[in-house]
This record gives sequence, C-alpha cells and structure tokens, in this order.
Amino acid sequence: MSQAISYQEIVNISLEGINNAFRKYHKWSNGWWLGAAPESFIETEIANSLSKIVPYITLQDTIRSILENAEADLRGPKPRNSALGRMDIIVWWADETPRILIEVKKAWTNYALNKDARRLRQLINKESTIQKGLLVAYTAAGKPKTINNRLKNMADNSGTTLERRFGPKKRKDDDGVIWYWDAGCFSVNP
Repeated sequence: MSQAISYQEIVNISLEGINNAFRKYHKWSNGWWLGAAPESFIETEIANSLSKIVPYITLQDTIRSILENAEADLRGPKPRNSALGRMDIIVWWADETPRILIEVKKAWTNYALNKDARRLRQLINKESTIQKGLLVAYTAAGKPKTINNRLKNMADNSGTTLERRFGPKKRKDDDGVIWYWDAGCFSVNP
C-alpha cells in the first residue's frame, strides 16, 4: 500500500465491521442480537474489515508495548493500569509504528465511553506516532429517541466527537417486540 488510508475511511470500515458482526452473530445464534455476543467478537470483525485496507493491525497489545513502538516519551505519568492494560485494536503505519488506537464497547449508558476516552486521551497526548484514538460503540434500545440521546450524551460526557453512525436500525425480536440498534465511531482528540 503506497498511500495512507484516511482516518475517515478507517471510521467507515470500523462501522462496516460492526454491521458484519451483527449480521453474522444474528445468523450464527439463530436470531440473537449483537449485544449478546462478547466484545471480542465485535473486535475481531472490525479487525477483519480493517485488515483489508491498512498495512496491518494487531489486537490486544499492551499499553507499554504500544508506547515503545510509537517512540513515545515514557517519562511522566502513565495511563492508569498501564502495566496490565491492553488496547483492543491497533492500526499501524506502513513503517511499523502505531497510528490509531481503537477501543470497542457495548454501550448501555450515557457514561459508557468515559473511562476509555480518558485512557486514549492520555496515550495520544504523548509525543509519538499515534495519530488518534477511536471508540467504536454498539448500543440497542426500545426507542430510536433513546439511542439518539444515548449516543449524543456519550459524546458529550466523554469529550469525544461522534464522527459517524448508522442511525437506529429497526428489528423485531422473537416475541414480536420492536427494538432498535445503532453503532457509532467517536474520535478522541488530544
């Protein structure tokens, strides 16, 4: 790959990965929604989609390893739990340094992204090759208004920017009850 893929393309492909995860899990589980799947399944589907457009990705690298590979200055305060902490997905530059850090969340509350946004902000504020942090969140609710408010409040509460989302997708469960699901990508900037 001779040209770097844009950040917006990474956002778009991350959402495509969540959509693939929803469809696949729904089929595998005989109708269960993605909220019943482990986050690691969603991570893997996003990573699979990203692997087709970026030089390479890794999963679950330690914070220390990421910072060392990003040529970050390791002096000063470390992100909380840095010795044990891991990042869900790491998108790498072609020169084999970390570019974008991605955390995946099943988000059920207005505060679901706060902790990860704070941690990502600590990491991207260090002088390094890391360009941005990205939170990819899946949510579901009984009303579109609930989802719309939740995603807006998650961005406001975590100090992130909602870059893109699907918009509520309507589904009917086995009992005939209508539910909605959505996914969004939230940028974490320094």
